[in-house]
Amino acid sequence: MNYSVYSYLLGDSVEIVDNKIVQDCANFIGKIQEIQKKSLERITFKAKDASFTVFDHIELTNLKIKSSIIFSKKIRFFEIYDWLLNEFVPKFSIIQSRIVNHSKSILNSRVVDIILSPSDFGFHNIKIHQNKLLFFDFEYSGWDDPAKLCCDFICQPDNPISDDHAYGFVENLSNILGSNSLHERVNVLLPLYRIRWCLIMLNVAMKKFSYAHSETLHQAEINPQITKALNYYQTHLSQI
Repeated sequence: MNYSVYSYLLGDSVEIVDNKIVQDCANFIGKIQEIQKKSLERITFKAKDASFTVFDHIELTNLKIKSSIIFSKKIRFFEIYDWLLNEFVPKFSIIQSRIVNHSKSILNSRVVDIILSPSDFGFHNIKIHQNKLLFFDFEYSGWDDPAKLCCDFICQPDNPISDDHAYGFVENLSNILGSNSLHERVNVLLPLYRIRWCLIMLNVAMKKFSYAHSETLHQAEINPQITKALNYYQTHLSQI
């Protein structure tokens, strides 16, 4: 019948992030892992864009860049097309070389601390009600590298967190999972996920452009989205 029914979730957006909230977020991921212990044999699906080696993270990012370049050319959005080719691709090459040089010995080694992940995890999918965090939106969940979850949690542009809280989340989750390599993988992979989030914002602009029928729409909706993506790039990637 092609419809879904959802219960109404009370609560407000998380406006102020503190150490307790960061700890509660890590604890929630830890709680999810109890599911796998009870029904491990029934959980076989991967999270969206799941990656299980450093090479997987690199290759998927490379494919996303190529896809954005192809789309920008197809819709004749040459402002983005030229920028991706002349600025973005060289930046990705630098980041890729650094990761490979840093992680050459583990490039194709599978992650040992794979988790059951909600995947799209961040404060955009969290509410707070009566001092308790409420988590929702698990449509992309499945098995994944916890470093990907950490990177997305840190990189989300509309709900940024401080460096201290980013470190605290990774530290708390590392302790919960008993992982000795999580911090290192997050540090190595974080620039890749900055690239992905920049692409996400650019793709929103390109989709708007592809449906635009007037200069008013272009100016009012498309250009601010491009500016948002370029500002994100300038803040997080320009100095690499």
